[in-house]
Order: sequence, then C-alpha cells, then structure tokens
Amino acid sequence: MFEVHYLKKSQTIFAMIPVFASVVLLLVKTLDGCLFQIDSYGKFREGPLYILHVFINDLYFMVGAYQACVYSRKAKNYQQKKSNQILDIYMVSLLLIGIMQDFFRDIPVFCVGTSLCILIVYISLEEQMISMDPLTQLNNCNRREQHLFECGRSQDLNMYLLVLDVNRFKKINDEHGHVQGDLALKAIANYLKESCIEKSDFIARYGGDEFVIVYKGNDVEGLCQRIHAYIKKLSFPFDLDVSIGCAPYHKDIHKWNDWFIEADKQLYNGKKKIERRCNG
Repeated sequence: MFEVHYLKKSQTIFAMIPVFASVVLLLVKTLDGCLFQIDSYGKFREGPLYILHVFINDLYFMVGAYQACVYSRKAKNYQQKKSNQILDIYMVSLLLIGIMQDFFRDIPVFCVGTSLCILIVYISLEEQMISMDPLTQLNNCNRREQHLFECGRSQDLNMYLLVLDVNRFKKINDEHGHVQGDLALKAIANYLKESCIEKSDFIARYGGDEFVIVYKGNDVEGLCQRIHAYIKKLSFPFDLDVSIGCAPYHKDIHKWNDWFIEADKQLYNGKKKIERRCNG
C-alpha cells in the first residue's frame, strides 16, 4: 500500500544519530539531571538539555511529515497519494500532541493522543484496503462508483470516461493459463497508473479484464493511441490488445451510471467491429 523508498546504509546511520543521542541523554548516569529531575516535592524540573531532547523528538515528526507530503505530491496513483496523506496527517498530529504535552504536563496528553492517532490511521488504512483491487493495486469497483458520483456532482465538462476491455481475454486464460492472464492484467495496470495518466486522473479495475479511466485533458485520442501502442509492445506469448470506449461528460448527464453506459456502448461497438474483422 505504501510506496517503499530505500535509503543507503550511510543515510540510515546518519538518520539514527539523533536517536542515539537522545537515548544517551536518558541513560547515562553521569548526565543525571541534565534532562530533568524530580525535586523533593515530586515536581518535574527541566534540565539544561531538556529542550534539546524535545527538539530531537519533534525533528523526526517534522521530517516524517515533510517526506510524506513530498511523496504524496509525487504519487502517480490515488492509492499511493492517499496512503502518504494519511501518514502525513499522522506525523503532524503526533507533533501537535507532543507540543500540547509540554504545556499540560499533569495530563497524559501524549499517551491518549497517540493511541487515538494509531486507531484513526488503522481505520483509514482499512477503509483504503476495502477500496483497492488486490491483484492490480488499483481502485476497485466500489471506489469507481464513488468517484464517478463525485465527478457528476462537480459538473466539470473537461472530463472523459474511458472503459477498457482486454480483447479475447477468456481465450488467453484458456490457452495460456490464468497466471499468464493475471500477469497481463498487472502489466496493463502498471502502465496505466505509472506512465499513462496524470495525477489528477482516476483509474480503476472494473470486472475481470476491464478498466475505467476518468481522463481530464485535451488529447483523449492521443491517450487512446498511446495505450494501444504500449500494450501491443508488451512481451507475452500471445497477442495482447484492448478495446476502448470513450464518452465525454456533458450537461445532459444527470447520473454517473448514464455516463458509464455511454462509454460502455462505445466499447461494445468497438468490440463488434473487431469480431467482424476476425470473422470476415
């Protein structure tokens, strides 16, 4: 779900230095009282290095929130963007909770706040997994309906709905096995989400071998040509191509399902032409 970003060993060691420094300040007896001390009345007293310890902890939250924000902006599909946004909110929340704890030391703000943040992040990620197709890591049918409904409410006329269907996919599964069929679907999905659409566009898997794209741009014909050209170049022991139905959004569309039906009709007409060519 989260996009993995690997660091060099030297970068990892450098990033851990503040942690080691913080642990040393807490454990070394010769520095007792440098961070804090409890006086004879049971009151918490800050030491001269206490502010350094707080800064080290807050620094990790700030860097984590910044990195999550950067990765969210660079994300090439909805799932990666959403995951990093959740992580960003989590880091910022911990930072704010830590600051609140410094002001209200008699109240367990950090303990309670951290538990709530973890619970919220867990629920958010679970909801996201419900909206994800496990094979292709794209949005699934449920998320497609939600997004098309939101598009209908936006009334943005600069939108195209594309419905893609893999040609002769049943024959591919029957003659080459379902494993090869799944690999073909993954290859198509990876291209669509990484190299084909813009960040503002939407893509989902619909059904077994069908995909849906909401394209916001001015070159929908060029997009269709690029999809055909790339898929034909994929290295498989069979011919691989897709049929595409396209429908622009217009004012007469009152329900998202009407928009989908128009694109699906165009897809059906295209597949009929292919069948006639193959049979003729």
